[in-house]
Amino acid sequence: MPKIPAFVLCWFLASSSGYAQTDDWNAVTALSPGTPLRVELETGRDVKGVLQRVDDAQLTLETRVPVIRAQIRKIERLGARRTDKFARWGFLIGALGGASWGYGSTLSNRGTWALLLGAGWGSIGALIGAINGARSQERILIYRAP
Repeated sequence: MPKIPAFVLCWFLASSSGYAQTDDWNAVTALSPGTPLRVELETGRDVKGVLQRVDDAQLTLETRVPVIRAQIRKIERLGARRTDKFARWGFLIGALGGASWGYGSTLSNRGTWALLLGAGWGSIGALIGAINGARSQERILIYRAP
């Protein structure tokens, strides 16, 4: 019988233990009321809302009709919007683009033009990034139907 190196065995155990078991309904029943959720139904329709209550048979979101467990394909917990992260990246990309454009397109006062165009295009990039980040939201998978 071939011997498996210890580091291969440790790597396999470490990499497999980091993944949550997503087909366990107990993870859903452990959620507290008030948790924002996104529920994907078997029909392909998405329902977003705040958890009101959950039991072994169904899940109820605020101002929604209860959803039967058999109709649920996937449940994700919704996290914070990523407006600040996207705005930061937009500013950096815009500032670098504007500064390089200002430095490369002028013959005199390159430093001044690079700063001005970098600040201007960085502001525009931050605005675009904030708009995109406001529409994206962090999602954490809680349950996937087996």
